[in-house]
Amino acid sequence: MPAPFPSSSARPTLIRFPEEEAHRDQGRVVQVLCDRLGGLSRREAAKHVDDLFALMKEVLGGGEKLKVSGFGKFDLRDKHARPGRNPQTGENIEISGRRVVTFKASLMLRGRLNSGDVAEDVGADEDWAGGVVRRG
Repeated sequence: MPAPFPSSSARPTLIRFPEEEAHRDQGRVVQVLCDRLGGLSRREAAKHVDDLFALMKEVLGGGEKLKVSGFGKFDLRDKHARPGRNPQTGENIEISGRRVVTFKASLMLRGRLNSGDVAEDVGADEDWAGGVVRRG
């Protein structure tokens, strides 16, 4: 079985999707992963993607922050109950309190997005090699 990630000498570029696609679904991410890693079956790639999302859900569900180096930070925020109004009827209602997930992009990602060059080679960033998922 091939190594799950390419060696540091063969770092991939960022995933570039065709512009005509309105959204990126999980199946497309799995396909790109298969294409990039070569030798990885679609089933294995889907398992890796599912495991990643399961880990993210587990960490966030446990009330912890999730930081992905070079990408950004996912955080939980508690919103208190507040008054609101039904826009169709004008009736006053109470919007219940809830917990929401927020995302803040890293400086590296924001820089790439603002420069317009998001397809730049990931290998150019020294941070990529140490890019790990961290809790807390």
